[in-house]
This record gives sequence, structure tokens and C-alpha cells, in this order.
Amino acid sequence: MLSMIFTRGSRSGTEASRCYEVRIDQSTGIVELEWLDTPDLDDLREALADIAAREDLPEESRLLIIDPGTEFNPRAHIIKYGVEVLANHSEIHNGRIAIAVSMVLHFGISNMLRVFAEDHGIEVHPFYDIDDARSWLSRS
Repeated sequence: MLSMIFTRGSRSGTEASRCYEVRIDQSTGIVELEWLDTPDLDDLREALADIAAREDLPEESRLLIIDPGTEFNPRAHIIKYGVEVLANHSEIHNGRIAIAVSMVLHFGISNMLRVFAEDHGIEVHPFYDIDDARSWLSRS
């Protein structure tokens, strides 16, 4: 059962401008973090803290990050720091993160993240198709 948990306002604080949406599928343990606006590291930290604080977070959860086409284009050192932020929230992903993207640029960024995440024991896999990402996360 997939249920929407919450949506947060963006840095501008307006109701119309939302930064991310989180959904948890209790049957598969997949936590979906979808960016609705271009994120920064503060947004990632906030989103992961919000997810980690959930009492209904599945014990064996895995993380699916969805970027439907934001303007996210960080430098390598920001990607490395983002991996450290993700590593500090292993209770959310349990070492498996799928990233669903719609742009070639974001696929490349996700591959950089994958390489940096290996040093933290986190398996990251980028996908263009969200159903393929969910399927990969559902495998043991």
C-alpha cells in the first residue's frame, strides 16, 4: 500500500512552491523521495531527517530518489557531501538507493554518486524508468 506522508515547503516558504514529497510503501519497504523543486544539501538533510523521524518507517526500508527534471547540477564535492548525508541515514536505505531520473545529466550525476557511495558500503543504481527502479529495490 503506497501512502503519501507529507510534502514540505521550499526555501521560499510559500504554499505553492513545494520542494519534496515522500511516500512509503509498507508492503515493499520502499521509501520514495520525489523532488518537486531543485534541491540543495539542506533540503536533502531536512527530507532525510523527516523520513527518519517517522514511526512507521519500515525496518528494512530502501530509498528511491525521484528527480523528474529539476535543475540540480552540483559539483563533485557537493555530491561527495551528499553521500555522507545519505550514509548518516542508513536506517532509511539499508545500503540500497535507486535514483530515477529523466535527464542524461542527472543519470551521470547519479553515477558519480554511485562511485562515491561505494566507499560507504551503499549500493546506488540510477534508472530512467521508475518501475525498473522499484523492481531493483524490491529484489533482495
